[in-house]
Amino acid sequence: MKFLLVVLAWSHPASATDRPGDNIALGSAYTLDPPPNYGLCTDAGDLKQLTDGQYTEGYFWVQKSTVGWQDKAPTIITLDLGSVQPIRGVSFSTAGGFAGVEWPLTIRVLVAGDDQQFHQVGDLVVLSEEEHGPVAPAPAPAEIWIEEGFSNAEIHHHFVFNKDRFGPDYTPEVREQVVRDAAEQRAAQYGTYIYRTDQLRTHGRYISLMVWNEPFIFVDEIEV
Repeated sequence: MKFLLVVLAWSHPASATDRPGDNIALGSAYTLDPPPNYGLCTDAGDLKQLTDGQYTEGYFWVQKSTVGWQDKAPTIITLDLGSVQPIRGVSFSTAGGFAGVEWPLTIRVLVAGDDQQFHQVGDLVVLSEEEHGPVAPAPAPAEIWIEEGFSNAEIHHHFVFNKDRFGPDYTPEVREQVVRDAAEQRAAQYGTYIYRTDQLRTHGRYISLMVWNEPFIFVDEIEV
């Protein structure tokens, strides 16, 4: 194959049977334009993490294995496969549904040969929906939020707005119930999803993903 996979929060990598062939992007160099700027996950490893074969575990956009941008659309990720090769598909895995993080509006896929003259081969958001249906995020377990924790202000806010269920008294036992309820509520909103297609029939050395979303863009792994 030549199958490009970009992944972003509590993520589960695609199994070998989900891929049409070997991941030829593993270890590939790539560029990021503009540079990542989301403070909670930006680090010196951002120029290696998207092709290292490692997927983010835990709350997606606070992990250093994730690459993220804020207010920087479009974001262009360009991989160098080293030589011109057949390209059968591409995928982009991300997280969203919570804290103002929405699903990508469009992910344009472009390819180029050694001359770096790019041409568009499709919109991954559209291609993925045509092949796999509407976005159906994989939910994270409620435990992820309990591990991340809540501030006292967040807990009190959740209690106040749900007194009809918790009652008027804020006891230690009720506080535990509030934390569990808040965790379950977040888990129901938050999830990860892999946009993917294996219907491309092209070739190239360079593959670019031009991602539009506001205000956040996150990703953690790319496979081709």
